[in-house]
Amino acid sequence: MKRICLCLLSGLILLSACSTNRLARYEFRDTTTAAQTFMPPGANVFTDLDVMIDPDDLLGSALRIGTTVAREVEAEKARARLDSAMAMVDVPAIIEERVLFRAAEMLHFRPVNEVRSADFVFTIDMKRYGIDASGWDSGTFFVIDARIELIDNTAHRRIWRGNVNEREPLSPRFFDLDRPLENVLDAVTLSELSVHEMVTGLSNLAEYGAGLMAEKLYRDFIRSHR
Repeated sequence: MKRICLCLLSGLILLSACSTNRLARYEFRDTTTAAQTFMPPGANVFTDLDVMIDPDDLLGSALRIGTTVAREVEAEKARARLDSAMAMVDVPAIIEERVLFRAAEMLHFRPVNEVRSADFVFTIDMKRYGIDASGWDSGTFFVIDARIELIDNTAHRRIWRGNVNEREPLSPRFFDLDRPLENVLDAVTLSELSVHEMVTGLSNLAEYGAGLMAEKLYRDFIRSHR
């Protein structure tokens, strides 16, 4: 099996439980918080080149191989445009800013740029993010696997950790396309997007994923103070 990463967002969302949560001891109003993000090398498209060859059905096997190769050709077109778009979009900066400002709205802290002087620091570790185009005629999906930690910068200890794992159908709204919102983009349509549309999609997907992270923290904070 070969997994090729679109390393960069309703569908199946799995938000795993937080193994570290000391939020009950803290209030964040009027404190300062910064963020730092660790990203994979770049965005890409996940495909699956696994092909089953049935010796009793060589014609069917040949058709499956042809379909798989055709799908990979379309995915490669999308990758080429995505590489160009990635040079135009600062995904880590979008995620950091969106996490900080969205969480600040809910917890009333003050976002700052300087990590060393902040009272608290978000550490955002993006394990994997991108587009799953494994299906051919079926839709494509935004996937994200990220771990978020909140560090008490004075005590130098982690006070909260959360994981966000998501697989979200890619609808035209992410790319600002003038199409019915209920439609889901397939691999062929994805390969036909322009670089400009890819830039729009990357920006929107980064903001969407960051919003999920901030909301995860807020939900855990509310639960811890009940």
